Amino acid sequence: MKLFGLHLIWSKPRSTDVVIYDRVGAEFIRRCLDGIDSWQIMDVRDALYVHPRVLFLSIYFFVKRRRSEQEYLKIARPKSLNEKAVIRLIQPKVVITFGENSERFGILSRLCPTSLFLGVQNGLRGPKVSDIHFRLHLTNCLCFGQDTVDKYEKSGQSIGKFHIIGSLKTGLFDIQESSADSSNFDICFISQYRPARFDRSLPLLRKITEITLNYIIRYSMEREQNYCIAGSCKENNFVAEYKLYKGMAGIDKIMFFPNDDNGLSSYKLIERSQISITNHSTVGFEALSRGKKVLFFNPTDDEYFDVPQRGSHEIWRLAGAGVGYAEFAERLDKIFEIEDIVWRELSREYASYFVTNDSHDNPVSI
Repeated sequence: MKLFGLHLIWSKPRSTDVVIYDRVGAEFIRRCLDGIDSWQIMDVRDALYVHPRVLFLSIYFFVKRRRSEQEYLKIARPKSLNEKAVIRLIQPKVVITFGENSERFGILSRLCPTSLFLGVQNGLRGPKVSDIHFRLHLTNCLCFGQDTVDKYEKSGQSIGKFHIIGSLKTGLFDIQESSADSSNFDICFISQYRPARFDRSLPLLRKITEITLNYIIRYSMEREQNYCIAGSCKENNFVAEYKLYKGMAGIDKIMFFPNDDNGLSSYKLIERSQISITNHSTVGFEALSRGKKVLFFNPTDDEYFDVPQRGSHEIWRLAGAGVGYAEFAERLDKIFEIEDIVWRELSREYASYFVTNDSHDNPVSI
């Protein structure tokens, strides 16, 4: 039943040890709960819990909020108080979500101190500290690497504890693909297409994408190599994304693979390609942390699309409007020539700053 666009949930919350907060991304958390049967998913998007006991507690917390001196209760909105009531009735040991950047989840972690709250980072948070506009109050942030810690501390986030664990998706992929096939492609182009992103919020990314794909096509033809495109969009935009790249490629045939997030399709393509090329994507940094060859390419002078520089001779970075096809091809030639073991040694320190990858401590087991 819906009211004012909200899905009304009438059922009484049942008691479980683990609550997965938010259905989006819950599949990745669920796959880590091996041997744990007492769990449930808590719907939080456009949802309102209206069981009488939940409503009674919600009203109680709202009245208490008006007289309380407790910092987090005073700033909690009615939606947070409704969710606090649900969690009070469930009484879970752990509340976990795939995504650490929810202000509401962070406030809940302070309002419900008897449960262990864990926010698992699911993506890099902008190239610069100034890109972080949200406010976090999370008790436990399970993050990619030191880069996240530094950015969040500089932006004044109120994080209780940081736990650097690396990428959960990478951990799941390592388990799933323990005996991956040998390379199928020479180059994998990692798409960052979203309709709103290309048309409105980041129109320059569309230009970067078109230049990069044209360079890849030309390079592949000249070197007699093959390439694939790892799609980015969810199901409802698969066709639009394919048509976009087909239009950019012109008469050239493309090997386009739609994004299957649950199947970790992009990770599979990267693993089965010799070099991956992207602009500034999370999966690119995850690949670099696994020792894969990656080129972060920005053929413009807009520094927003540059990956951070931390030293000299970072062969995995190439940027600037003055960079033409010849320099692009020369850089790829050099990367192809580097032995895998040498590449891993060259990129290890840089990669681990953004996404740590401890072969002895899989994020899934953590």
